Amino acid sequence: MKTAILIGAGPRGRLAYLDKFAKFGVKLIAVADLFEENRKLVQEAYGISEDMCFANYKDMFHGERLADIAIICTNDRDHLEPFKLCAQAGYHILLEKPISSFPEEVAEVEKISQTFDKTLTICHVLRYTPFFTKLKELITSGIIGKVMSINHNENMAYWFAVNNFVRGKWNNSDTTSPLILAKCCHDMDLLVYLTGKKCIRLSSFGNLGYFNPENAPEGAGTRCTVDCKIADSCPYNVVKFNINPPQNIAKFRANDYIEDEESLRQDMSTSQWGRCVFACDNNVADHQVISMEFEDNITAVFTVSAFTYDHSRTIKIMGTLGEIEGDMENGELQLKIFGANEIEHIHVENNILQHGGGDEGIVKAFLDSIDGDSGRNLTSAQESLHSHMICFAAEESRKNNGAVVELEAFTKRYLDALK
Repeated sequence: MKTAILIGAGPRGRLAYLDKFAKFGVKLIAVADLFEENRKLVQEAYGISEDMCFANYKDMFHGERLADIAIICTNDRDHLEPFKLCAQAGYHILLEKPISSFPEEVAEVEKISQTFDKTLTICHVLRYTPFFTKLKELITSGIIGKVMSINHNENMAYWFAVNNFVRGKWNNSDTTSPLILAKCCHDMDLLVYLTGKKCIRLSSFGNLGYFNPENAPEGAGTRCTVDCKIADSCPYNVVKFNINPPQNIAKFRANDYIEDEESLRQDMSTSQWGRCVFACDNNVADHQVISMEFEDNITAVFTVSAFTYDHSRTIKIMGTLGEIEGDMENGELQLKIFGANEIEHIHVENNILQHGGGDEGIVKAFLDSIDGDSGRNLTSAQESLHSHMICFAAEESRKNNGAVVELEAFTKRYLDALK
């Protein structure tokens, strides 16, 4: 039986991966997290002894290695140090994305990985979904000829965007990561994966165009449940998202320890998640577009936007013999061959609450790799370095009026700094 430790027991670590590892026979024996609530939830769910629950992950490294596998799911800015400790101790490592909020730290992880003799993968889970696996198969088969262009959209949904990137944990790049990295390094990995090519250059535009004080409507207050005069008509009212959501919107509570409505209302009247969307400390873009040129004359356009009704990823692959359109959340692909009279509709089974099945898919591929099965292409640190650098370069371009950034020179800047 393989054993594992968890460093960072927030929603991703605690809810996305642990039950998948357990499903495949891995026993969790230790957990580290700053917050006692997180530690207790994991301890009770997986029967961990008290002496194997740590407030400080560094206390896990005083002596022999505790387990075979390390699952690192700390905050974006806190990945590097636990990664280095785990690498030095000889763990197989599953590292949550993004690798880091800082390009120099991403480069450092990639450098360490070059001499790392254990299994390491970065959690770009979307490439492990049945949906994108099927899309990759269709492209590789040559049925639409040579890929020439891609349009890819990350539709955040208005309710998801304001909970996470206006009110929530990822709303300010000074303390977390820019939107394009925190939300979209998945998508950059997908573009690299689907094309099998590197991005050569890019240009990016976008800004914080709406969720700021200048756009506050008349009657808006500082909090939805306290002093807002237009709460009933405001589409961004926190009550609609976290306390009494419509049936077609998944519950997305800011505090998953609070279950009863009265306590949740009280929390929303004092916590950061109950603030008016026009009166927060957010600075990340609420919409952004990247135009990219890849090797082999492939072009791609990526759009991320808070201003969408559905929470979904949609994509269109245009080739010399046909095109493929897809909606990940619906699990639907449309194959359109030039000259054919009919459109082929392909349905792929999809678990929308688990990244379309990607959370389980990456855990299985990771464990298979440990056992010597390299049939599934794990996202290496080298590959992830490139997709991360696309994000960092896009943010640099956005802040410089859409200036074109050459990816090779941009990446070399950070790699050379390590020499």
